[in-house]
Amino acid sequence: MRSVAKGESMKPEDMLGGAPVGKPYIRTRDVFQTDNDRDTEGYSDEALALVADVAKTGVPEETNAIGMAGSAKHGVIAVQLFAHVNPATHVIERAGYRAHGCLAMIASGCAAAYWMEGKTVEEAAAISAETLAEARGAVPRDKSYTARYGACAVRGMCGDFLIRQGASYEDMGARPHACDDASLDCVMCENCSLRDAMVDLQIAYRHRAAADA
Repeated sequence: MRSVAKGESMKPEDMLGGAPVGKPYIRTRDVFQTDNDRDTEGYSDEALALVADVAKTGVPEETNAIGMAGSAKHGVIAVQLFAHVNPATHVIERAGYRAHGCLAMIASGCAAAYWMEGKTVEEAAAISAETLAEARGAVPRDKSYTARYGACAVRGMCGDFLIRQGASYEDMGARPHACDDASLDCVMCENCSLRDAMVDLQIAYRHRAAADA
């Protein structure tokens, strides 16, 4: 892979051309590819353009919300999302991502960062895997789950912001798009920052309830 100057977008051929079979070929501080897609069959032009787009990689200045989702069952496939959210308006003003895994996970992370900018936290929390998949473009069928991870990471980022703002366990549980550990997204997502945060809030809530009893 040739070196890419800051502010310059990578091209698919920069990443794919001449890559040794079985070797990772995208490794930067923010994007770490471990699942070696042999070719780009099954990827739409839109998805490959997102993979090549470096504008949203990394942590934006004044980040005050972070979300993560993924799995480590068959190698780490995960995405982290970062955002600066206006505390007064709850508008997501800047967003960025880090991804670890396959091209589809990278594309999903980039699509999520673009999709949520300009939305309020409440609007972004309503994201579905289908919405993100549409924003990302087509990927091979066996990589379609990456949109679920991306959507879970968006919700995790929204939850992180609200908790930092003082939302309680009761507040979070009462929200329309609260964490649902029985949902398909939650079942498929082995690691989820929102689920972890909700467990921490629940433990604190039960300790307070026991102390008040």
